[in-house]
Amino acid sequence: DGLESGFITRMLTLARPDRFYSLNARSIEGLSSLFGITKAQLDTWDGYESGLKIVYSTPWYKSEPPSDSSKVLWDARVALLDAYAYTPKN
Repeated sequence: DGLESGFITRMLTLARPDRFYSLNARSIEGLSSLFGITKAQLDTWDGYESGLKIVYSTPWYKSEPPSDSSKVLWDARVALLDAYAYTPKN
């Protein structure tokens, strides 16, 4: 009680940026569009899990990691979905 999904998903993302994305009010629109899941569905734990399954099934996620300095970004690739989906306040 008292902890919302935005906080919890941020903590998961900080702990494992290779496995989790942050879901918050500023990113839910973009992520629901990206995953093809409604915002109402995505804003549930089952919907969040569905989003993860979509990510984990993509060739982008399954491909081999780079051997150069971009591996740092590679290791945070799922967490970086938030940056792609984030909508700043007007």
